[in-house]
Amino acid sequence: MMLSLETRIPSDHGLVAPDVRARLRHRVRRQSDRARIDHRSSDPFELRLSRTVYPHGAYRLSGREPACVSLVRRRTIGRQMTGIVGRDAELDVLRDFVASIAGGASALVLEGEAGVGKTTLWEAGVAEAEAQGFRVLAARPAESETSLSFSGLGDVLDTALEDALAPLPEAQRRALRRAFVLDDDEDAGPPPDPHAVGVAFLNVLRALSEVTPVLIAVDDMQWLDAASSGALVYAARRLRAEQAGALIAHRASLEGSVLEELRRSLADRFTHVEVCPLDIIALQRVVQGHLGTALPRPLLSEVHQVSGGNPFYALEVVRMLGRSGFSVEAGRPLPVPKTLRDLVHGRLLALPPDSRDFLVAAAAHPHPTVAVTEAASGVSRLVGLTPALESGIVEVDEGRIRFTHSLLAAGAYEMADPLRRPEIHARLAKLLVDPESRAWQLAASVGEADEAVAAVLEEVAQRAHARGAPGPAAVLLDRAYELTPRDDSERGLRRAVDAAFLHYESGDALRAEASLRDLIEPLTPGRLRARALMVLARIRTYDAPADATDLFLQVVEEAEGDLETLAAAHEGVASCLFWLMERLDEAEHHAEVAFALARELGSEALAADALITQLGAEALLGRPTAPATADETFGLDATALGYRVLDQPLVGLSEYWIWTDAHERSRAMLVEGLRRAQELGDESSRPYLLFLLGQVESMLGELEGALVRAHEGQEAAEQSGQPFFAAYNLALQGLAQAQLGRPDQARDAVRRALELTRERGGQVWLVASSALGHLELA
Repeated sequence: MMLSLETRIPSDHGLVAPDVRARLRHRVRRQSDRARIDHRSSDPFELRLSRTVYPHGAYRLSGREPACVSLVRRRTIGRQMTGIVGRDAELDVLRDFVASIAGGASALVLEGEAGVGKTTLWEAGVAEAEAQGFRVLAARPAESETSLSFSGLGDVLDTALEDALAPLPEAQRRALRRAFVLDDDEDAGPPPDPHAVGVAFLNVLRALSEVTPVLIAVDDMQWLDAASSGALVYAARRLRAEQAGALIAHRASLEGSVLEELRRSLADRFTHVEVCPLDIIALQRVVQGHLGTALPRPLLSEVHQVSGGNPFYALEVVRMLGRSGFSVEAGRPLPVPKTLRDLVHGRLLALPPDSRDFLVAAAAHPHPTVAVTEAASGVSRLVGLTPALESGIVEVDEGRIRFTHSLLAAGAYEMADPLRRPEIHARLAKLLVDPESRAWQLAASVGEADEAVAAVLEEVAQRAHARGAPGPAAVLLDRAYELTPRDDSERGLRRAVDAAFLHYESGDALRAEASLRDLIEPLTPGRLRARALMVLARIRTYDAPADATDLFLQVVEEAEGDLETLAAAHEGVASCLFWLMERLDEAEHHAEVAFALARELGSEALAADALITQLGAEALLGRPTAPATADETFGLDATALGYRVLDQPLVGLSEYWIWTDAHERSRAMLVEGLRRAQELGDESSRPYLLFLLGQVESMLGELEGALVRAHEGQEAAEQSGQPFFAAYNLALQGLAQAQLGRPDQARDAVRRALELTRERGGQVWLVASSALGHLELA
């Protein structure tokens, strides 16, 4: 994992200038010779300047689709629409978008290259929403924040937090408070489900939008941290009629998975605007408005050509020419560097060395304040800050330093002496209060193995996980593994294995599995390999339970007295065999061993898991001990209320009561399970609970009700990324449709269920086979 602490703060240069502007029509695309700028590189400086000209008024907008979300503000950051140059078409779209939010959840994405003016339009959209009485929830993330957990969401809900927390159920309120580290006991209890914060955020938006329309505004979306992005996407998928909108600015060429999720979720209420370079007339007004210089036409034409109509590049070109004292001569090309990097470096080199050093400290921290930057750099504000302010490289707002463009921050950091950067990061680590921010500064301060720093990263990763942010926790552990001394192989492997499982928990199963297989390959049989195999087996459990069974059995052979791993492996074997409905006597035996070991270890959660599986196996085998096991299981239910609902005894009990024909009792328990899932924000448990409830209703002859539950379960599974549970609910749809005498719909549902099921056996095949049997007998 490569550390990157370059600050990326949104541009504040405005495409501002006088009055008259040519009217551009929405969705009209003028064909012309466009400046050929290579967008393939993720390096912001690798945008090579061309000599091809954009014609007057060139721009491009692309089709309307959906999106949504909403948020709050600390201060007015909007830029009035009047006075913005060359953007009439885009401003019309922004006005229409803000007005459309009254009709339901919507999203608009402004996308373009660095420096093209996205932030100016974003600010104009914010100003329009504020003028229309919206509650605006805004975040302007920097690249150095991408590894922090819930940093962006914290900005979004900053001033709305009291209003946001009040209407939430206690479990969701607790999830948000833990996410934002508002309680001293943040590590108490099990980590919340990764979706819990998303559920809470969704309900916050719904509550706020009932009072007034809400706009979630995120500039430089590409730097929004993964945990915040997950909450945003979760809410976007579920907002429909609410008066909530999302306005997003995103740099072209960088990955935008969140944007694709918004596009899919909001369909025809998603609008994408490509922000293109300016024509020559608009560019002249920008230069004059910012620098007070009216360029002669020949020079203006040259500047427009080399900048490709990009306003930030053009302003940097003119500044460079001013510093060099260049005069235009016929036939003489402009002495412009080949890359934007050189332009930015040239502007920064004009500052005194102490000022550049001051800016390195500001760029190394996502939220630099004047006081912290002084302390980290050792340069006073008078010497360090004043020249940068006078040069327009930074501005100060209520004590916080903001680069006027993220490329200037990147340039300041990049130009620093490689030996100086670690010194500044080490100083920042001592100055900052937030543990996660301190940990990343420590990580950037060392270039070789350091157990002390690795231990801090591991501790902070555990705290991030406890707050419901497995993705950031995984990245912290990745870095901890990199910094673990090679002679401490056991500790390093544990960190790497834990990181892999957290990547899985955060939704990146492919990365997790690939990492584990790389770790396992060179290991010899034994305790270390058993731990890695254990996590790989857990990852494979739902997708390939037969493979997972073999892996768990391998762990049992290799655990070598590691009782915790051994207990979990026995429970894993039992669960997989039970899910497959195979070798139930073996499942019963492994569950009994796991339960005994869990009790010896004092692990109530593992004991409950083992007992649930034991109960299922005993019931299906017709053991006379099943009722007593059910009573013992029921006694453990109260100890697991804070855990994911599928890990609570009530699920196994509800299945047991289905098999023993206590259908009403099972239904009551499943309804309680769905209530707990809603309160906890546990979306991952809902698909299977709905499947079981549908099964109960089918057995009671309530076929239409069963069909409704199965459709709800399928939708919940698809929204939470669980195709195996979608298969369960599709199979149930097939059974209900067959019983209702609808053969075509039944066969289609069964076909889709079996396509999602990689292995034969288990409940999907049983229910699907029952549906096909009904059709044959009809």
